[in-house]
Amino acid sequence: MGALIGFDEFDGMFESLQHSAFRLETRRRYRSDEQTETYRRFAAGQAPGWDLDDPTPGAVRAANRRPWASVSSE
Repeated sequence: MGALIGFDEFDGMFESLQHSAFRLETRRRYRSDEQTETYRRFAAGQAPGWDLDDPTPGAVRAANRRPWASVSSE
């Protein structure tokens, strides 16, 4: 196991970041989603039943337009 580092050193890694990380998902199928109510409704041809008044999806979309932003539904 590698050496443990302190919080200050860990935070410093993000301040000096020079490269981004990319992870390519290569599995053909993810079965974990198939266990959700949303997927069951989709497979049955029904509406997903999402709360369209929930502010969180809008906050996520807005954050994805800005690089290095955090998401908040305040």
